[in-house]
Amino acid sequence: MKLEEIRQQIDVVDDNICKLLVERFDLSKAVAEAKKSQGFAIENKDREREVIESVRAKMPDDLKDYAEKVFLLLIEESKDYQKKL
Repeated sequence: MKLEEIRQQIDVVDDNICKLLVERFDLSKAVAEAKKSQGFAIENKDREREVIESVRAKMPDDLKDYAEKVFLLLIEESKDYQKKL
């Protein structure tokens, strides 16, 4: 496969990731609203640990650390977003 073809496939994947990020942040907003209405704090270290463990379990061994870094950043950005709502 040619480099340009591979890059086009990556562009399609990136577009899908963008759509999923919008969906995830929409859900993050709903979580923030539920937490506020129920008096819960934005940060929940137990839940964060569950998410990271779940992600690592779904990834091939050689990608576990990379996926964890991506999701730790996603979690941090989600909390930041929730705090600003």
